Amino acid sequence: MDVNIKWEPSGKSGAVARDCRLLGAASSLGVEIHYKRDCPQNGECGLCQVMVLEGGDGLSPITESERQHLGEAQLAAGMRLACQARLQGAEVTVRVPVLQEAEQQARKEAEATEEQRSEARRIAEEFDKLPLDQKLAALAEMGINVAGDLIGALIAVPLKVAEEILSSVSSAQKSAGQERSSGPAAKEHSKQKAEPSQQSESKPEGPTQS
Repeated sequence: MDVNIKWEPSGKSGAVARDCRLLGAASSLGVEIHYKRDCPQNGECGLCQVMVLEGGDGLSPITESERQHLGEAQLAAGMRLACQARLQGAEVTVRVPVLQEAEQQARKEAEATEEQRSEARRIAEEFDKLPLDQKLAALAEMGINVAGDLIGALIAVPLKVAEEILSSVSSAQKSAGQERSSGPAAKEHSKQKAEPSQQSESKPEGPTQS
């Protein structure tokens, strides 16, 4: 026998198996409830608190873990632990506290940011290992003018990521400068500068007037 459950404020609803825990019912309908990821879901962390708005009589009896974490006042107001309360009949409407939604969103954003940073570090490390010509070619493919467009392109990425990329590009530019200063053109330029000096030193002196 299935039990109908509705979640607020998302409005998601559906039928779930009888004796299913609220935590499992939420997961099956795409509703997230906050709890410690290492919690064995036996009432240990006490974070999966939800508010039963309707149909509280259709849930399993309050457990000792719920009494410990919630207290009589919250229990009387309809609060339950989603990992403890089981659906046993009728229709139930449950609200996920707004604070939990805010915590879930903050956690998602933090996890996403960390993933972006990890990926950026990996890319920066791979970029740093490339030969100079491949580094410059990669920047050109991204449409980045090393002299002008790089700063603008980095505005949209996190500070740490920008620092890592700038460091790699700076190293590439220094290497390019060293190669240019020691290349054939630089040597020829130095040779040309030296020749006039040598000629002036070897120019024969004219006859001395008496």
